Amino acid sequence: MSKFLITLIASGLVLLTSNLQAQDGGNQKRYVSDMLYVPLRSGQGNEYRIVHKGLKSGTEMTLLEVSADQEWSRVRLQNGTEGWIRNQYIMEEESSRTALAKMIAQNAELKQKNKQLTQANNVLTQAKQATDKELKKTSQQGESLQEKYENLKKLSANTIDLDRRYQELLEKHQIMQAENESLTIENDKLKDDKSADFMFYGAALLILGMILSSLLPMLKPKRRYSDWA
Repeated sequence: MSKFLITLIASGLVLLTSNLQAQDGGNQKRYVSDMLYVPLRSGQGNEYRIVHKGLKSGTEMTLLEVSADQEWSRVRLQNGTEGWIRNQYIMEEESSRTALAKMIAQNAELKQKNKQLTQANNVLTQAKQATDKELKKTSQQGESLQEKYENLKKLSANTIDLDRRYQELLEKHQIMQAENESLTIENDKLKDDKSADFMFYGAALLILGMILSSLLPMLKPKRRYSDWA
């Protein structure tokens, strides 16, 4: 009696669970099993209209409810289409084939992204190297310009000093030239004065000579007439 009661209680629990699942599937995820294509029907049976000709293996669906006999499940596709599908064609987890395909696709996508990142990194590395090279070149040019600037400063200082010395020499030359001209004028004046003196002395000597030549005959003693006898 006790055993019969336990069996009855267990059967009741199963029926209660089935009814609850039939009322609300809990919006759990379900997947089409490893079949090529599975039809989706408008009701619980093969006699009902097909609302989708064939669901591909791995198609994701949302579970809405389960039939009382546990053979059918009402599901909703991602595009909003609802219908019934046999439970033997669905499973709670993705099939290994679908999961593997997704993993392969994800891996390929990651490889592609990694390749793109590697290429981008190479481009950035080359750009950095070019920038470093240009920076080094610019730095060298800056050092060269600085050196040229220092040389120009020195040359400029030397040029200023040379110009100052040239101006000093030019002033000295002008002063000496002026002094030379003054000396030349004085020399010419002295020459003129000497010439005048020579002319004066010459004239004086000439006059003196004329006077002497006139006086000398008068100074000679006269001969006496007795001497001629």
